[in-house]
Amino acid sequence: MLLLSLTGCRDHTVQSIDLGLDPPVGQGTLRLMQTPIVPAEQEGQLLEIEGRLQSPVYEVEYPEEFSAPSTAVALRLEYRSALDLQLRVSYDTGESQHNTLPSGDRSSVTAVVPLAAGLLREFQFQAPGAGTREKSPAGDLFQIEGLVLHELGSPDDTDEDVPGVEIAFQPPARQSPLYQHRYRLDYSYRREVLPAEAADSDEVELWEPEEQSTQEIVPLRLSSSEDSASFRLFAKEGDHSIYFYSQDLEFAPTEITVQTNLPGFQLQQVSRQRVSRGAADTPSPIPADMGTILRYRQQAWRRSDWELFSWNLFPSILLFDFRDYHIQAAFLKRLAFFVEKKGSTGTLLSNRVLEPLHGWNAHDYRAEDLAAFFQTAREQNFPLNPEEELLRRILLEQGVIRKADGEFLPGAGGFISLSQESSSRLRYTFATHEGYHGLYFASAQYRQAVHEVWTALSEDEQQFWKLFLDWKSYNTEDVYLLENEFQAYLMQQHRSYVDTYFKEYIIPRFLSFFPEYQEQADYFLAHYEKHFSRSARLIEEAAQSLVGISAGDLVCIREAETFIAKK
Repeated sequence: MLLLSLTGCRDHTVQSIDLGLDPPVGQGTLRLMQTPIVPAEQEGQLLEIEGRLQSPVYEVEYPEEFSAPSTAVALRLEYRSALDLQLRVSYDTGESQHNTLPSGDRSSVTAVVPLAAGLLREFQFQAPGAGTREKSPAGDLFQIEGLVLHELGSPDDTDEDVPGVEIAFQPPARQSPLYQHRYRLDYSYRREVLPAEAADSDEVELWEPEEQSTQEIVPLRLSSSEDSASFRLFAKEGDHSIYFYSQDLEFAPTEITVQTNLPGFQLQQVSRQRVSRGAADTPSPIPADMGTILRYRQQAWRRSDWELFSWNLFPSILLFDFRDYHIQAAFLKRLAFFVEKKGSTGTLLSNRVLEPLHGWNAHDYRAEDLAAFFQTAREQNFPLNPEEELLRRILLEQGVIRKADGEFLPGAGGFISLSQESSSRLRYTFATHEGYHGLYFASAQYRQAVHEVWTALSEDEQQFWKLFLDWKSYNTEDVYLLENEFQAYLMQQHRSYVDTYFKEYIIPRFLSFFPEYQEQADYFLAHYEKHFSRSARLIEEAAQSLVGISAGDLVCIREAETFIAKK
């Protein structure tokens, strides 16, 4: 093991930088030179150099008798940083590499960065987004605490030297039932693209969740001195944040470990924040992944009747999780008939009329329809339920709708809803179906892609969907609603199951109610055998290219029974 050591006091003030070998037998002595040379009290910190914050350049000098390592080498870094960082590394071959290092919100960070282009010649830390240190002392912004040049795969290799990042937080000063801790991990992921000629054929299958389980999983572990929990992060294309909550975990982690060799994945920042658990009438939404929302313990809710989340992939999309269907209906049944149900769209039905009718078991609404609903109620002086009035206040506070000159107008995004009364299997299906509505609301590019798939269908294919959605009680005269439901029903299950769902469940069930359509169904299945799988593939391609999600799977984080990496 080659050792680059920083020695100093327990308060992590670096006093000197030494470079040596451990063990030193047969290797000689290495030297670490820094340019420019700085006083001892500034070693291991960022300096203002050429108008930006960066460390000195650290150059490694090897003796003549030095023998190069026979295995892969990684640089193990221990530091504290309040800034996003880059590590620039140069090799004796003339090649260089840049690695993004996460900020730990001033917490201690250990990062293991593989090096793969020859002998390390020099390295430097940079803060690309920071111009000057402003009023903060340099040591508060960044401080190196330790450096180790480690041979990966050597007999004395340890678990902590698996490539990845470990962030250590100070234990909370005290636990209070009024607050919990939120842990946020910001990352970026750019998937390697297949050659163009391999992706043109209709027969080419895109990656599936089964394949992703071995190729695109990032193992995570959150732990304290007494407890730990392991998860799998299914990396999504783009820049995203994931969240963990101490009340949901049932302990407050003091260490987060992220270990991965996934190409194109970069952990950018990890932070911990204390957040209120107060049960306000209009609480701020809890940012969360769809997997966290589905798993989130009801005992951790801030209210007993419902909880409010925002979707981490699309923060403008809120998600209500209701205790039961009855509470959900008090909030949303009138909206369902006003926005989507055939025969009543645009009409506010009284509670007496609504009482015997069924709404939906899960819901989705965009900003435009929500504004129209509340504006119509205002113009007609229509008496709303207390729950609907509360919903209006929440949507105004969150910017989904807005009020100008006394009128309700659309803001941004929308919301979807689930109920705890649904079974676990149905909750997953509903979350996926409604989540794809959320994507449809939030992304104009995705809406356009779906529109192009829809308009390319034959008249017969479009007629099938009108019959199906009419049977489901949707207003099929609303083209926006028609195309929105078309994509959501296709995307709510894994693409390999889409033919089975429609051909072996939906169509036979439809014919059991309307046997007079048997001839039309036989004709459709004979002439459009690949309609469902082909349409689902085209729409899934758009979802993957925009945000890296696949049919039947919007979950970023899943629990793991055992930690996947070596740790």
